[in-house]
Amino acid sequence: TTLLRFGQLCRRIGRASAAMSALRAAFGGPAGAEAHATAGAMLLDRGRPAEAAEEMLDAAGLFAESAPDRAAYLVVAASWSAPGHERAAEALVAWLTRTGRVGSAIAARVDAARRSEDPDAKRRLLLAAAERAELEERPLLAADLLLRALDAEPELDVLYEPIDIDL
Repeated sequence: TTLLRFGQLCRRIGRASAAMSALRAAFGGPAGAEAHATAGAMLLDRGRPAEAAEEMLDAAGLFAESAPDRAAYLVVAASWSAPGHERAAEALVAWLTRTGRVGSAIAARVDAARRSEDPDAKRRLLLAAAERAELEERPLLAADLLLRALDAEPELDVLYEPIDIDL
């Protein structure tokens, strides 16, 4: 707790390096979740969204049982701050699925794929969305998503049999 407070104080007075050092030292302690969340906010302020998302997701994992609403906020914040970040997208999808918002979970994967700059991540996200759409008995959506995934790499020889049947 002392390291966390020291890190927060250093952040307020503009000593970013000292703040990050103190926060990293606090990661393993009882205030680890808050330290990760604060580090994520600092990294986001410094223009490092991918690293910020990682810290926010680590904090969300630590807050999952003790503060589920805070964890959900951090998952959404990570996804918002780093659009196309695969781990953030998957964490958001997991939360949406757990809360019964399966259609939104599919849409979140598709949105992350659209925003991703990595062609492999884009393809993985679209294929996962297509598979989930098929499981939800939405074959037309599944087929559309599969075709989008394959359009990016036409020589990719991957077809999910249930989706192929629906084509």
